[in-house]
Amino acid sequence: MVSLTDPLKVKGFVIRNRLVMPPMLTSLASEDGKVTDALIEHYASRAQYVGLVIVEASYVSEVGKRVDRQLGVHNDNVIEGLKKLAEVIHEKGACTVVQIAIQDRGQV
Repeated sequence: MVSLTDPLKVKGFVIRNRLVMPPMLTSLASEDGKVTDALIEHYASRAQYVGLVIVEASYVSEVGKRVDRQLGVHNDNVIEGLKKLAEVIHEKGACTVVQIAIQDRGQV
């Protein structure tokens, strides 16, 4: 019988357990969408327990930004912070993906 603590193999990745942290907006990014130390600490403290971390909804263009201090994946200036965030999550033993947020067609 499979349990929540059993590893899961998915396309070459081994997720250490079947616990998933769902994406939740934290408003811990900087005003311009960059990763902050507070955001890293938030994810690091949770990544030590779950197998997969889904990083919060991140905007891919300024038009898609929904809230203040939302995480962005919208330009090259955010890459270093995102890389550091991924490294910390991986160091804690979890896999990670990011949820992207696109503009709502009704808001064009």
